[in-house]
Amino acid sequence: MNEEDMNDGNDDDIARLLRATGAREQLPDDLRAKWETQFRSELALARSERRRRYWQTGTGIAAVLLVAVLGWFMRPPGTVTDAAVMVVRHVQGSAERAHAQGSPTALAPEQRLAAGDVLRTGAGHVALSYDRFDLRLNRDTQLRLANDSVELLAGEIFISGNSKPGERGLLVRTAHGDIRDIGTQFTVRVSRGDLLARVREGSIELTTDAASYLVDAGATRARQITVTPGGDVELADADARGPDWAWIHRTGATFDLEGASALHFLEWVARETGRELVFAGEDARIYASTTLLSGDIAGLDPAQALEPVLATTDLVAGQLQGRQLTISLQRPGP
Repeated sequence: MNEEDMNDGNDDDIARLLRATGAREQLPDDLRAKWETQFRSELALARSERRRRYWQTGTGIAAVLLVAVLGWFMRPPGTVTDAAVMVVRHVQGSAERAHAQGSPTALAPEQRLAAGDVLRTGAGHVALSYDRFDLRLNRDTQLRLANDSVELLAGEIFISGNSKPGERGLLVRTAHGDIRDIGTQFTVRVSRGDLLARVREGSIELTTDAASYLVDAGATRARQITVTPGGDVELADADARGPDWAWIHRTGATFDLEGASALHFLEWVARETGRELVFAGEDARIYASTTLLSGDIAGLDPAQALEPVLATTDLVAGQLQGRQLTISLQRPGP
């Protein structure tokens, strides 16, 4: 708006004000001119003050937003804004939690954990959820929890997660280096001074003081990386299933068949054995999703439970070889 437009607006304000007050005794011309000049001056000053306060407020809000945005992007790597949600899901045998607030206490299902807690399994096994990750502890394991990572002090852990593109996976700290998952299933073991990490799905990244190593699971085999006490690094193929992975089935909770669909059971078997669930046809998938199961598979691992459970249905599993669990629908004969 130019100066002429502002003056015209001021004149309109004065006219409206005079009309609102009604007729009154006429002032002498010199007094009226003096009064109008003073009124215009005060009105312009008031408008100027309003504009100044408006821009000060807007600038202040913008500055606060800028500081907040910069603070988010400039935060140190690995920091988080919220505490991780850590909950015990299953305990087999003896296991305890040590924390700064008191003496060690026995772990129990549905127990909430906090950063700084140290979990010790002894002769037992523990399964817990760490945000979106499934985390399991083998026997004789010590693990310290933090809001942005876990630290493996001794023993062995299994982690299963599904990190999306752009998301940071769970960080596992050890004395030999840090391991971050990239949408994967993997184990990490610290024993006799060695670090052994084995990945059967997805990838992991190991970072030591000397270098970083990206380890990808093979099409049919797992891959493992070993760091010796002397700092030597070795890469090799490994079994994706079998004795080295059997302990994770003892750690997790047994699947509850009662009232569950065959589809949910098959998804559990595939996830626990590190396989992709594939249906030979859409009819098999529909049948699995609409068929309810009953019974008890306590004491059986997922692979052992597959055949007897499917025997109660019209579904058939192919040979458990490679990365796929293939399910077909076999109609009974006449």
